[in-house]
Amino acid sequence: MPSGETRKVLEEYEFGNTPMTEILADNAEYTLMATGQTAKGREAVLSLLKNFYREAFSNTGTDVRYVAADEEKHVGFIEFTFKGTHTGEFLGIRPTQRTVELQMLNAYEVENGKIQKARIYFDMGTLLRQLGPSSPP
Repeated sequence: MPSGETRKVLEEYEFGNTPMTEILADNAEYTLMATGQTAKGREAVLSLLKNFYREAFSNTGTDVRYVAADEEKHVGFIEFTFKGTHTGEFLGIRPTQRTVELQMLNAYEVENGKIQKARIYFDMGTLLRQLGPSSPP
């Protein structure tokens, strides 16, 4: 992989205009660490991301704090603040119409210029507190 390729892939993923289908490997795997939910395969990953960023939450946005990469190990990290309005079901929780703000860190493994694996970290307790009393404990 050319020097700086991991970082370039992550920056294109977060800030660029390249379609996700060109950035994700065919056998990409994403895991929401707070829930243990794993999506395997490009289409399943796209569905997971669509559910979180478009269906469960709307009016979404991210404020990226850091993008970092270890080019030798082909891993990278994006730390950001996620903001959105809970307008669709998420993990069995009916829409609350509440706005959430959540600190997140995503760890990526990149090979051949494509994202192979991602682990998405966020604090479930923080999210549930923001969704309110109707959320499960």
